[in-house]
Amino acid sequence: MLLVHGFPEFWYSWRHQLPVLAAAGYRAVAIDVRGYGRSSRPAATEAYRMLDLVEDNVAVVRALGEESAVVVGHDWGRRSPPAPRWSGRTCSARWGC
Repeated sequence: MLLVHGFPEFWYSWRHQLPVLAAAGYRAVAIDVRGYGRSSRPAATEAYRMLDLVEDNVAVVRALGEESAVVVGHDWGRRSPPAPRWSGRTCSARWGC
């Protein structure tokens, strides 16, 4: 399960959900979206295109050795459409403002 924060938050906004999800048997990971928290901060605005942010999510899931994930997003984190090469490998649970 990949937890994607909203604006202007970072992974810590999921701190209460992570232990509950783990106790329920889920492998849950909360990330810092590019430019937030301790993530990289590219100077070029082109580095923040939605497709690039989605590809970051794909890279995290693959780095964890997984091929698919349930993606849970809050606020603008829920607006991430699946990357074309990842279609059919995600299940999105979306909630937000």
